[in-house]
Amino acid sequence: MQKRGFTLIELLVVIAIIGLLATLAVVSFSNSTAKTRDAKRKADLVQMQKVLELYMNDNGSYPSTANNWWGNCGSFGNHGLTGATAYIPNVTPQYIGQLPNESHPIAMAGACASNLANSCYVYRSDGTNYKLLSLCNVETTPPAANEAFYDPTRPTWSFAVCNQGSPSCAW
Repeated sequence: MQKRGFTLIELLVVIAIIGLLATLAVVSFSNSTAKTRDAKRKADLVQMQKVLELYMNDNGSYPSTANNWWGNCGSFGNHGLTGATAYIPNVTPQYIGQLPNESHPIAMAGACASNLANSCYVYRSDGTNYKLLSLCNVETTPPAANEAFYDPTRPTWSFAVCNQGSPSCAW
């Protein structure tokens, strides 16, 4: 009785199929994690929008940055996540324990190219209007002009929220 094993060609075909399946799994996994991170960024913006509305109800104005951009990254002053000098001033700890932090900055094309110092949450307010961005962090398809989180100034590389009816969304 003769024992028959696998030929070299059969082994190579099996190895190629396994490699192809592994590649597809890795691509699928990396895309789903990017979508998860984008969903978290959007959820952070919605949470901060609620905090800002609570602050407005109690104080009659939004936390002001004197119409300057404040962020928790180098390009926007390295403002902290708590206290009067946080990137959204004076909302912690009364309205939220700590502001969200971008935990997975990414390098992007355009104005964000290879500049992780711009990859963070940024806030701007004159007390009457505000705009809050997840700047240089869009990993999946950016929102269209008629969708939530669309930023007319940075349509492909930021998510944005503003107070209702605010002209600040054009900042």
